Amino acid sequence: MRRFYRLADLGRWCLFIGVTLSGLLAPPAWAEIQGPANSLSQRNPNLLHRADPWVYKHTDGWYYFMATVPEFDRLELRKSRTLSGVGSAVPVVVWTKHASGVMGANIWAPEIHYVGGRWIIYFTAGESNNAFAVRLYALENTAADPTTGTWTERGRIQTAWDSFTLDATSFVHNGAQYLVFAQSEPGIAGNSNLYIARMTDALHMDTSTQTRISVPNLSWEQQGYLVNEAPEVIRRNGKIFIAYSASSCDPRYVMGMLTASDTSDLLSAASWTKAQSPVFQSNPDGNAHGPGHNAFTTSPDGTEDWIIYHAYSDGTVNTCFGDQRSMRMQRFGWNADGTPALGKPVSSGTVMAVPSGDNRFEAEYATVSGQARVLSYPQASNGRDVGYLNDAASSVRFDNIKAPAAGAYALSIRYGNGSGGVATHKLSVNGGTAQVVSYPATAGWGTFATLVVPVTLNAGANSVTLTYNSAYAEVDYVQVDTLGREAEAGAVANAVVMADTAASGGQKVGNLNASNSAVTFSLSVPAAGSYMLAARYTNGSGTASAHGVTVNGVAAGQLAYPWYAGDSWQSYRTASINVTLNAGVNTIRVGQAVGYAELDRVDLLPVLANGSRYRLTNRSSGKVLDNANAGTADGNKVQQWDDLSNTAQRWTLQDAGGGYHRLVNVVSGKCLGIAGGSTADGAVADIETCSAATSQQWAVVNAGIGTYRLIARHSGKALDLANGSPANGATVRQWPDNGLDAQKWAMEITQ
Repeated sequence: MRRFYRLADLGRWCLFIGVTLSGLLAPPAWAEIQGPANSLSQRNPNLLHRADPWVYKHTDGWYYFMATVPEFDRLELRKSRTLSGVGSAVPVVVWTKHASGVMGANIWAPEIHYVGGRWIIYFTAGESNNAFAVRLYALENTAADPTTGTWTERGRIQTAWDSFTLDATSFVHNGAQYLVFAQSEPGIAGNSNLYIARMTDALHMDTSTQTRISVPNLSWEQQGYLVNEAPEVIRRNGKIFIAYSASSCDPRYVMGMLTASDTSDLLSAASWTKAQSPVFQSNPDGNAHGPGHNAFTTSPDGTEDWIIYHAYSDGTVNTCFGDQRSMRMQRFGWNADGTPALGKPVSSGTVMAVPSGDNRFEAEYATVSGQARVLSYPQASNGRDVGYLNDAASSVRFDNIKAPAAGAYALSIRYGNGSGGVATHKLSVNGGTAQVVSYPATAGWGTFATLVVPVTLNAGANSVTLTYNSAYAEVDYVQVDTLGREAEAGAVANAVVMADTAASGGQKVGNLNASNSAVTFSLSVPAAGSYMLAARYTNGSGTASAHGVTVNGVAAGQLAYPWYAGDSWQSYRTASINVTLNAGVNTIRVGQAVGYAELDRVDLLPVLANGSRYRLTNRSSGKVLDNANAGTADGNKVQQWDDLSNTAQRWTLQDAGGGYHRLVNVVSGKCLGIAGGSTADGAVADIETCSAATSQQWAVVNAGIGTYRLIARHSGKALDLANGSPANGATVRQWPDNGLDAQKWAMEITQ
């Protein structure tokens, strides 16, 4: 996490990186905005001003999160039912540094573990009069909930020799507990190496087993300093992997990987093989620099693997002190050889689906009233449900269901009904008028089925209450999703259902080649009005294509599917049009119109809100659409810049008619346009007095979760970040629609 320096060099080193021995200098002028997390989508960073993140998923259904705070003076613990929610959880300070002596400075890299029926926090600490004399220490708590109870200091964890030591993690394998950590070793050049040792118990290490497993001997481990540190363990496919961080902990930080067979002697250095190249490193184009000191965990339902790490948004930072690092997370997969495929750190403009299960709300964790109580069933999603909803006073209330925008959503209720007949509950959203939901009988108590109900949610937090109405039913969970349907679940006519592992449900509908080829969906909405119909499709035909849409027998327009260079029939993209629906069930037909395309699924999304202020974040760079210097003159440059949360970077959406919108800059009151109404490639974007000019009108087309393409009405070209530049002040222009991330913009409602 940090590196060791000779005390004789400490004074001038501190001056170089902008710190003094008594504190930090002022923060930089640039800003970084925490990405919002809701029950369906999220952006990085997840938590600002935190480094060395650690997440522990416990059997009690909570994620426990810790990280280094920029003051290096305390240990904070957060807990969340969702992985994406750890950053917004309320921190509890469980320990503060000593006023003097050991454990009096440089409190770094805390990790919470549950070992032998008790909670242990391993952390790094220096001395008040020698901040870089860091060693490993531990705290213990026997309370069931580690945010309560008493944390007791258990002293230093002794290693085989006394030297600069940091970044301990622990795991249990074949009944033995191991500690992995970084330490400097006498006689070996460099700042720190990696070691593994067996623990005799959670607080004591068998020093005779301490084994060096890696030294920074590769060039990418020696940028700035010779460093191997921050080991983290993940096990899969018969192997044990130790990810670690290397080089200076500024934007040069990278991650490496060690691998051992899970049947090998883990205390033998020969068992460990080092990857010869970094496995996770900076993404300069995405302004994600120096990723490292990670943790691994799984989604709430256990189906996805996620990496949690810190990184910088500013690649010019020359220090790992201060508050410039932020905690981020993203999903990762696995290579064909069984090793983790971590990819690259995504930009803060990348809107991601939340971890699978983050949109699920277990009844046993909800608020129950009346006779209602928690019951145990092995078939329940988490082994428990809520039953005895037997009278009008009995209910279960789910809170903090966060919608990204006001509109209609699908609420899935998993229930059990062993009564032998239909049972009903009253369903109320945010305390509003209740509707009655009916549960057909299941095979018996402890067997479950799912009922999907369309509901209207507010932007932000919502509550859903299920109350007894008639007969008897138990509730396992509720889950919120977009209103949508897989194409293969629709009525398929003169077309073929095809298997494709990249399709959202593992299948798609192809051979929609004839005029009577179509997929017809019956979709229910809670209220009449306008909805965005988003279609996930593939177009490998080599030319543009389209599907025609009818709603309740009336033509509603076409879904346009551009073909982009390199696209194949396995290249999935999203297109959208707005449609008008009736309350209740609607029949939506999607069929062949122009050329050839395959259909994966459709979703009904809330339309963008006219009159609301939006922040537009470029997916490629993670920077926002900005009216340069808050100018007010016609022709003032529109560019990208770090998000400073000012009104020069906020845009009000206006309806321009015909399915187009204007974007009105808040500080200037003028419209986003293309200079001179030019139709030429590369014509720059500017602000202009709002008029009827079609060069100020934009088709806003869904391009995936929370992300849109803006197509100029007069030219048919896309709003584009020139050359995908990551730089502040980079030009925004129009360019032929090419499907690249530089033409995709996350649009989020702001104040």
